[in-house]
Amino acid sequence: MEAAMHLAHAGLSVVPVDPKTKKATREWKAYQTRRATEAEIRDWFPDAGAIAMICGAVSGNAEAIDFDQRAEVYARWAEMVEEDAPGLVARLHHQRSQSGGRHAIYRCEVVVPGNTKLARRPREGASPTVLVETRGEGGYILVAPSPGYEPLDGVALIDLPVITAEEREVLIRCARGFDEVADERQHGGDQSRGDGDGLRPGDDFNRRGDVRALLQKYGWTPGRVVGGNEQWRRPGKTTGKSASLQTEAPGLLYVFSANAAPFQRDTAYTPFSVCAILEHGGDYSAAARALAEQGYGTRSEDARPDGASGHSNRRVEEYLAAAGLDGLADGADLDAVLAALARLREELRGTSPAVRAMVREAAIRRLKELGFRSPAKTADEAIGKAERVEEMQGAAVVCEDAAPWPEAIDGAALLDAITSWLLDYVSLPAHAEVFLALWLVHTHAIDAADVTPYPALSSPTKKCGKTTLLRLLAQAAARPLTTANISSAALFRTIEKYAPTLFIDEADTVFRPAAAGGNDDLRCIMNAGFERGASVLRVAGESLEPRAFRVFCPKAIALIGTLPPTLQDRSVDVRMDRKSKVQRLRRARRAVIRKEGHELARKAARWARDNVAGLRDVLPALPEALDDRAQDIWEPLLAIAEAVGGAWVGKAQAAAEALSGSRTEDEAGLLVLSDLRDFFATLDRAPTETILDYLHGLQERRWGAWHRGGKKMRPDGLADLLKPFGIRPRTIRLENGGTPKGYLAAQFREAWTRYLLPLASDAPNPLDDAQGPPEGGYEEVI
Repeated sequence: MEAAMHLAHAGLSVVPVDPKTKKATREWKAYQTRRATEAEIRDWFPDAGAIAMICGAVSGNAEAIDFDQRAEVYARWAEMVEEDAPGLVARLHHQRSQSGGRHAIYRCEVVVPGNTKLARRPREGASPTVLVETRGEGGYILVAPSPGYEPLDGVALIDLPVITAEEREVLIRCARGFDEVADERQHGGDQSRGDGDGLRPGDDFNRRGDVRALLQKYGWTPGRVVGGNEQWRRPGKTTGKSASLQTEAPGLLYVFSANAAPFQRDTAYTPFSVCAILEHGGDYSAAARALAEQGYGTRSEDARPDGASGHSNRRVEEYLAAAGLDGLADGADLDAVLAALARLREELRGTSPAVRAMVREAAIRRLKELGFRSPAKTADEAIGKAERVEEMQGAAVVCEDAAPWPEAIDGAALLDAITSWLLDYVSLPAHAEVFLALWLVHTHAIDAADVTPYPALSSPTKKCGKTTLLRLLAQAAARPLTTANISSAALFRTIEKYAPTLFIDEADTVFRPAAAGGNDDLRCIMNAGFERGASVLRVAGESLEPRAFRVFCPKAIALIGTLPPTLQDRSVDVRMDRKSKVQRLRRARRAVIRKEGHELARKAARWARDNVAGLRDVLPALPEALDDRAQDIWEPLLAIAEAVGGAWVGKAQAAAEALSGSRTEDEAGLLVLSDLRDFFATLDRAPTETILDYLHGLQERRWGAWHRGGKKMRPDGLADLLKPFGIRPRTIRLENGGTPKGYLAAQFREAWTRYLLPLASDAPNPLDDAQGPPEGGYEEVI
């Protein structure tokens, strides 16, 4: 009952449900348009076995995407959504169902339709199996804490986000991309039949035709492969996506663009349909006859009329036989099986995705016959993954360690050389070269550190040398990897696989607030990756097994402006300005700095190799001028200075105090606390609207353009900032008898004492303890 009450207070319509039948135990139709009262909930739920949430307008346009009991496409769907709308998946509520399925739940800013089937799978002699569907207007879905229902990553159900119509379109479109049921037209005439085995040319083309080449012939452009679907752009379009093509059987093309004629929007097409529409104007009979002339639907070992070799026209069995997999006896030696699979991979080189998909299935069946316990995984490892990598867009990620210098390195001389090298090319603020030299050595000695500070290379405008400095650092760091943009999924997978030193340029476009199109999930990963042992949990593989991905690694960030407060707190700010007119610097020619940086990297790698074990035991003196977080981020750098010794101990201490000793708390919550302390200086209470008018008038703050599109802070925005301090809006009584929502000054006093520096007027008054209640008694709170 308590859970049901919480959901109802969050604006969701709930009804009691039998957990076995999943049917409502009360007449529930009335609650499609109104939410139950507290009295009704108290009456229903003491004996209820489960809770259902009614979707649609009654619950604030709530909608759920329901993935079938095996949830086999859920992880791939999430990957596709992340590609199109980074951070959107993390904003939704996710739960595991009693049968092992998945639900993604959210609210939408527009009215949601009724229940809709998004993806299906055909069944012989029966209706298609539903893989993905929505629960929308008028429908309901069981939710946790119902038996067998468990919340997963994402927001709490009581904090459902409101997504835009465009964001909902991404969720729905990505789900439709897994539909395996196309509205195939009937093949016409006897010409569509095979030559005796009953296999029609259209069916044969669906199995082994090269639909990719056909699309490209007519001006379509392929893109990245995400979640088992290849993205395609229609002719004449240079950005965005118009359709998705399944890379595995049945290989359907799902078109979601309204301007992709002759294809229709929100329609799935088989390869044969694509061929008939593009090559023959939609005449399926003519398409079948033409394919029959090309050898489709006939004996597949026959040569094609055009004299082509017919490599992709071979029978599946021939591939297995050519590789020797078909001739192995039961109980065959493991080495013999692996050798056959390696030959099969070579046989398949250059074939279409459809051919490889069919051969993969045949190989799995053969491995089952040979007694393999995990035939699908074995086949994928042996022939699947290597071929899929060849089809990926882009280049492979390369993160290489520099070979250590052959002779032992003097640490002080190394740090001196790095500082001189940096100052030759860029104009830096005082002490920044000391910090950056220590940080570069730190990237090579990262195994000795429990935290890693982030250099934040910032400037007020362009052409201040940030990108040049980032390029210099990348030449001398350990396993450098540079990017101008990165998704949260790419970030934690890259760190897990390569443990690089990550350089992120143009970060002001990445770490904006979510309301301005930024990525909160990415920012959270960056925040967590400051400490060793930090990880994110994600599900992986067809079984959706929970896996921990490490996020700890050195990172440097370049941006115009400032980082979000929590990320800034983990960084050392290197504020850069344009060089003066009289300052002379070397031009950073790429070939030159690559050679110079590589030599420094080799020397740093050798020094780290020789000293990393001892670094773990160094406990450097920490400057008192640094706050707790600043001491954390400087400790591994000061330890390097201690290990080097000499003048570098003093240099490091001075740099720490200069760059991090006067850090100010600039989080939005602390700013609003400070502003409201001024506001309440002569008031004991105020309505929310009065407070907001005051905040909007503070020209030096951004409260007047807080929300996306430059809109003013709203009451919910103020409440969100104050909530972490235990301050919530309440009904107050004013002198004129009004009872609006607002705040009391007394609500803020503890937060002001704990989080803000005291004012001179805050000195304790020795008479305070002797004072009685104020004239008129204590304030009345409703």
